[in-house]
Amino acid sequence: PAGSISATEIICAAGRYGQFGGHGDEKCSGLCESGYYCPAGSVNDTAIPCGGLNVYCPLGSPLPMNVTRGYYSDGGERQLRSSQTKCEKGFYCMGGEKKSCPKGTYGAELGMAKNDFLDENRNDTYYGSFCSGLCDAGFYCPFNSTMATQIPCPRGRYGSHTGQIDENCEAACPLGHYCDLGSVFPVACP
Repeated sequence: PAGSISATEIICAAGRYGQFGGHGDEKCSGLCESGYYCPAGSVNDTAIPCGGLNVYCPLGSPLPMNVTRGYYSDGGERQLRSSQTKCEKGFYCMGGEKKSCPKGTYGAELGMAKNDFLDENRNDTYYGSFCSGLCDAGFYCPFNSTMATQIPCPRGRYGSHTGQIDENCEAACPLGHYCDLGSVFPVACP
């Protein structure tokens, strides 16, 4: 066969390696290690490092596998990823990397993903297009928030706009007004 030096020799299949001569079956020496891939005819279990964050190589990989949209690669160093995990709530994934939903936004679903092509003229971080959306008025959302009502604006402060990013919300209640927990607008004192 092609690649052989004799009529009865067969090279080890992709995903396997043959470290020594004299193997008696197609199992060769064994499977390629996790985080690496082995083309047909490989002679060691770490033939070629898997690659970047956008791919992963489980045990016995003949080639790197692309990370599924809404997942990130894990299980090893950056170039030696061996598995993928669905993006958790409060995060989004792009190109095999997990990233935090920005302040002022929230991610209520598993497997959220940023679009590969975004309008360059739009500030998508602010508008929350890759997480679930902006947090509700009267609330603020720190990094990795999972609900539109993550944390209410504190007493003495209010937030009339969506997308508040911290405990300062929009502003302090003006004189002659009060703001209860989660206030959207100041209320005049009676």
